[in-house]
Amino acid sequence: MTIVLPHGGPLGATAVSLGRSGKDFSERDRLALNLLRPHLLQAHDNAAALTQVQQESLRMKQTMEKLDRAVVVVGEKGALQWCTERAERWISEYFGPLRDVGHLPENLRSWVEHQRSVLGEEHDIPLPQRPLVKKRVGKRLLVRFIADNLEDSHLLILEEQYIALSAESLESSLGLTKREAEILLGIAQGKTNKSIADDLYVSPLTVKTHLQRVYRKLGVESRAEALSMATLTQRSLREEGGGPVCGMLKSK
Repeated sequence: MTIVLPHGGPLGATAVSLGRSGKDFSERDRLALNLLRPHLLQAHDNAAALTQVQQESLRMKQTMEKLDRAVVVVGEKGALQWCTERAERWISEYFGPLRDVGHLPENLRSWVEHQRSVLGEEHDIPLPQRPLVKKRVGKRLLVRFIADNLEDSHLLILEEQYIALSAESLESSLGLTKREAEILLGIAQGKTNKSIADDLYVSPLTVKTHLQRVYRKLGVESRAEALSMATLTQRSLREEGGGPVCGMLKSK
């Protein structure tokens, strides 16, 4: 026994056939199938519509992943409604893993709720929405809250920024000589002693000598420790506008 379900798809119709090894279908069976026909047709249309929505959502998500920013949609009480893969990765890195399915980490959720509460306050002129800034060595994450007054959901726009080093800033902030700052910058760029020596027209031994002086000034014992201190110093100067923090970093 076969029933045809017409629809607007590329094939125009879907046929459903039923068979059994026993006795033939009766008139009662045919009547029951005819009664089910509109429900089967509605179920088919619902499945087709859901598939289309999922495909469109996937295409939109793939397009957004190509941007240099990430997007999060949040609902009531910081409920996580939707986010790009990049947003999920950045949130886990800067705020901790998403332990509660469908919810933001507690510290990020509290900040979102504060932004929502500010929107509910009465002001003649809306207060500017400052981004949330989370810092890591050599980079930072900016989280901007975008309110949607027509819907009970809001957007979070995430942007990761890298902090570039320069010889001039290393010289002034760490108390290094010009040559020492140039060598430390070369290390930050992943260069070997020989490569740095070639760039500066000096011998590798001279680079090594200057590097040992840099270690003593910074109170460190390795290239990695020197680079970490340089990056932390540069980040502090860029984001806080302060003066030299070499002594503070040494004490830590």
